[in-house]
Amino acid sequence: MNLRNIPDSEQLWLCIRPILESFATRVSAINPSLMQSVASYSNDAFFLMAYLAFRKHNDGDDIAIAANVILANGQLTVTTDVCYGEGTILAIGPSVTFTMADVKAITANAFNAWLAEFEDFLRSKEVDVLRVASELT
Repeated sequence: MNLRNIPDSEQLWLCIRPILESFATRVSAINPSLMQSVASYSNDAFFLMAYLAFRKHNDGDDIAIAANVILANGQLTVTTDVCYGEGTILAIGPSVTFTMADVKAITANAFNAWLAEFEDFLRSKEVDVLRVASELT
């Protein structure tokens, strides 16, 4: 991956999406009764909000893995967590912040190091996510 001067949200989504999809595939292989949704959006608050949500049925509770990207005050900040759909955080994942000077010089190694941490975090939380997801109503 090679980010341009200031990455656009689609460029970041293309890096994060495969990690979320891979995690969804692993979890669904263990518990195929779970519904899953992998998506992203941008708004005034989030440069990018990427997430994977699991639920048992369409109008039930969910558990989500989120990667939030905020571009503000000369910084690009990526945070991650595992949370219930209503916002209660179950686990805080890796985060990274780049200043605008850093963003202009981001190399594949710099962002890929964070992506690897995110993948490791998800692997470490797989059993917890499965347990919580199985208890959803």
